[in-house]
Amino acid sequence: MKIIHPNLRGLDLNLLLLLEALYRTRSVRDAADSLAISPSACSHALSRLREALSDELFIRVGGRMRPTPRAEQLAPVVEAALALLSDGLRRGAGFDPASSERQFVLAATDYTAFAVLPGFLSRMQALAPRLSFRVVQAERKVPLDELLAGSIDFALGYSEEGGAQSGDVEEFDWPEEEYVVIASRGHPRIGDHLSLEGYLAERHAVVTPWNEPRGVVDQVLERMGLAREVAA
Repeated sequence: MKIIHPNLRGLDLNLLLLLEALYRTRSVRDAADSLAISPSACSHALSRLREALSDELFIRVGGRMRPTPRAEQLAPVVEAALALLSDGLRRGAGFDPASSERQFVLAATDYTAFAVLPGFLSRMQALAPRLSFRVVQAERKVPLDELLAGSIDFALGYSEEGGAQSGDVEEFDWPEEEYVVIASRGHPRIGDHLSLEGYLAERHAVVTPWNEPRGVVDQVLERMGLAREVAA
C-alpha cells in the first residue's frame, strides 16, 4: 500500500505547475505567461507554495529567480510526475484536431520561427482552428531533457553528426537548407567564383544561436584538416 506524504494531502496540486514553470523560466513574469495567469497571481501562488513546503524555493538574484537546493531537489521529480500525468490524461481522451482547444508548446530559434511558423500556422488555422501554440526560445539544438519532461511538445531544431538522440523522442526531417557564402558586392578579391583557398584566405563572421564557440562550418573544416579565421 502506498502511503501519501502528509504535505501532499494539503497541497494544492496546481502549485506544482507553478514550481515547474518557475524552475524552467527563472522568471515570475514568464512563468505567469506560461500558466496564463497574472504576475500578481503568480507571486501569491509562490507565497502559498513557500508556506506549504517551508522553503523559499526561489530567490531573486540579478533579476532572475534562482532555485534553492530544495527546489533543485524537487524540480526533476515534479517535472517527471507532471509529464506522466499529462501523458496519462492525453491517452485517456481522443484527440480531434478539428475541435481540440489544446495548447502546444514549440521550442525554436528566432530564425526557425521566422522561416517555418507563417506557413505552419496558416495550415493549422485551416485544419485545427481551435488549437493554440506557444513558442519558446530553444535553449539547445535538440532540447531532449525538456521533450522527455513534457515541458515542450515539439522542438524545431536541427541535427548534426553525433548529436544527442533518445529512443523515447520521435525525430524526423523537415526542411533542409544549404549554407551559402555572403560577401560585399564590391569585394576586392571575390568575384563570380570563390575557391576553397580564396574562402579560407578571408576573415569570417559566424552566427551561433546557442553561443557555441564554433559553428558547424568550423567543425566540417576541422575534419578536413582546415581552419578559417573568425573576425566576428
